[in-house]
Amino acid sequence: MNLIGMLLTALVVSREWERGTIESLYSTKITKLNFVLGKYIPYFILGISSLIFNIFICTTIFQIPFRGNYLILVFVGGLYLFCCLGIGLSISSSFKEQFSSSQTALSLGLLPALLLSGLIYPISSMPKIFQYLTSIMPPRYFIIFIQSEFMAGTILKIVLINSIYLSILGIILFLFFYNNIDLRLEKCLIRHAR
Repeated sequence: MNLIGMLLTALVVSREWERGTIESLYSTKITKLNFVLGKYIPYFILGISSLIFNIFICTTIFQIPFRGNYLILVFVGGLYLFCCLGIGLSISSSFKEQFSSSQTALSLGLLPALLLSGLIYPISSMPKIFQYLTSIMPPRYFIIFIQSEFMAGTILKIVLINSIYLSILGIILFLFFYNNIDLRLEKCLIRHAR
């Protein structure tokens, strides 16, 4: 989900800047909201499909016992994906080159998701500065949630805490991307007006 949510979307807007296709949008009647939703929705569908496929593989082929609720898992997975898409698209709208966007997405998204989320190394055994750093990262909350769903079942307190954090962060990142696109479009329009 990190690969789809952060790495692939980090290339979306920067690719359009490199090819010059974003400038052709000014001749259309597309609104900024249409543009933003057009970037979110396809990758969201792709990410949810990946989540459902991975759950199916885990429970049927690898026979990993699942004690939680599938609908809650997909719902919280969607919130996590919403955050990842926001990070990737914010990176993509901040850089105009695909190389810079992909390197930033790898540095900010993929590596911390593996190393600092608690998936590989327990957060309690990390140095204090990394423990504080993980508290602002979305993968930490999704890993805690998915571990509880597989090992202990649906625990309402864990679901609520993680859902609230992922919802707030996802909305903040959505608004940041929305506003960042506005600034970029205005700059480009000013440049073309000259």
